[in-house]
Amino acid sequence: MKDLNCQLLFSLSDERSRYRENFIENRVVYENDPSLKTDCDSIRSRGYFQERALTSEEEDFPIAFAKIVYKEYYLLESQLRVEYAPQNFYCYLIDSKADELFKKQLRNLGKCFDNIFVLDEEVDIKNDGHNMTIAHLTCLKHLRSHSWKYVVLLQNDDMRLRTNAEMVQIFKTFNGTNDISASNAGYHTYHPEANWTLAAIDLFKDKKLNTLQSLRVMKSMVEISISRAAVDYVFDELNFHSLIRKLELKEFGVDETFWATLNTNDIVNLPGGFTTKFIEQKIRNYMVTRYTVWQMNKKPYVPCLTNYFRNFICIFGVEDLPNLTTLHSMYINKLLPEFDFAATTCLLEHVYNNTYFPAENYSFNVEPYAQLRHVKLHNEKMNV
Repeated sequence: MKDLNCQLLFSLSDERSRYRENFIENRVVYENDPSLKTDCDSIRSRGYFQERALTSEEEDFPIAFAKIVYKEYYLLESQLRVEYAPQNFYCYLIDSKADELFKKQLRNLGKCFDNIFVLDEEVDIKNDGHNMTIAHLTCLKHLRSHSWKYVVLLQNDDMRLRTNAEMVQIFKTFNGTNDISASNAGYHTYHPEANWTLAAIDLFKDKKLNTLQSLRVMKSMVEISISRAAVDYVFDELNFHSLIRKLELKEFGVDETFWATLNTNDIVNLPGGFTTKFIEQKIRNYMVTRYTVWQMNKKPYVPCLTNYFRNFICIFGVEDLPNLTTLHSMYINKLLPEFDFAATTCLLEHVYNNTYFPAENYSFNVEPYAQLRHVKLHNEKMNV
């Protein structure tokens, strides 16, 4: 997009607003190019991939990413160019319903980097959330053989807002806290009349821990950030398949309950976890891994200026770009190239420029993250 000036789209001045209006009235859309070459030389010719960590702080704090994907290969490649760091690890699991060209392109990408894993295993992801949890866990199982501090669970349309250096500072501020929101799950996502005792679920591998205490089923977004200690605990201490089977008996939203339930229930004792005590006081817990505007949100922190929703989720466009930069979130959902390719392109450029050409005397403020309820609670537990 040679004629696109992203800097003008992020400005709020009247003159530059007129420039933005032109892209609103004549939105640029992207159509996949089936002839796009995905050999390693072609991939690298389309943009720069770091060959070494940009800072010692980033090198000493590797992050893992587990992303479930099914479409838009070129956008995923473009995202990776912006997000890529050689000390990090990237796992992609493909929805089995994805077309064969997409699968081939993504697997070609994975062959070009030692720290990018496009798994051979595929999972049939359902629109109602079934199989999403097990798909992410499949990636986590693979990632466990590598050294990292935090892992971020993502879906196809999640786009980065923060640089890798900023995410490192956020996670160091978290100090082991899992970034998982917490609210009571609706009855459409689980069977409240079922037996949710630890004994009935057989949750712990250590049988003496499977008491008659009951789990409170909670929900969160699918996109979350989890400490390494929490991931290891789930694999080493829990029979998590039994909980997943029980949660997935319902018809809708079942991908939102697994991690939130483990993280919030005190009786699970998940490292970096939250508590049900605030929930009992009707206090919800919010997170910063991903920002989404739902159609039913009456006063979102950042409004949906496109006023375009798909499946009740705002699809952001170029008119939203100035507001998106005010968010503390690490990712945003959704921007779609088939709706507004200029918006996706400029957001990627924004993060790229912040990564490689930060403003002079730039300093990242971690205080908003330190003040998150779950972070403060965890640090109190740790006596920090």
